[in-house]
Amino acid sequence: MQKAYDWEENYWENKPSTKTPVNKTNMDKLSNGVCTIDERVITLDLTKFDKVDAQSCIKQIAYDKATGKWTITAFSGAQQVIDTMLEKLAVNFDYDPETQRLIITLDDGTQKYADLSALITQFEFMDSDTVYWTVGADGKVKAGIKNGSITDEKLQPDYLAEITVQAETAIQQAIAAATSAAQAKIDADRAETYASITEPKFYLDETTMKLYMKDGVGVDFVADDNVLYWKVA
Repeated sequence: MQKAYDWEENYWENKPSTKTPVNKTNMDKLSNGVCTIDERVITLDLTKFDKVDAQSCIKQIAYDKATGKWTITAFSGAQQVIDTMLEKLAVNFDYDPETQRLIITLDDGTQKYADLSALITQFEFMDSDTVYWTVGADGKVKAGIKNGSITDEKLQPDYLAEITVQAETAIQQAIAAATSAAQAKIDADRAETYASITEPKFYLDETTMKLYMKDGVGVDFVADDNVLYWKVA
């Protein structure tokens, strides 16, 4: 921006000097300069930043690394402190296996502890009448079924139905076998009883197709009133 009026260029001299006459040309320069300055003052007054508002503007910002705090100072002298808690940031971690704690070292040197055992849910695996548990060297838990511990309630319905049908069939077959065995025992006893009878004994003559007793007497079978009986010939 240039000057509105250069007083050195328009330097005034007193009488008897005639170098700086008070005439229209010089007075116009003075008037124009005053007019320009006046306009600039008005413009500045209209566009200037209000003094009251300016007091709240930030004059200085300072940071304290030890505390992690920012201090903001306004032109009015008022200060505002912002605690970033940066000194509380963790800068190192360690683990204590004896206490099962995580040791956290903060930026300001203080230490915090986290009990990791509290983060682990404890499970207890208990054997039952049906299932038992084993833990391998790799830490994996496996379940096993005890021999002879599966009951009907634990079987799949279709499989259980098939077993039931087969069991019923086996029972019927066992009953039939027992019945046959009993009948066979009865027949054997009868045969043994018949074989023990010594008198009379018969034999069949295939030529005459007649039965003969041991002493040679023949026997004829006759029917009387639909009753079949035998007589000695």
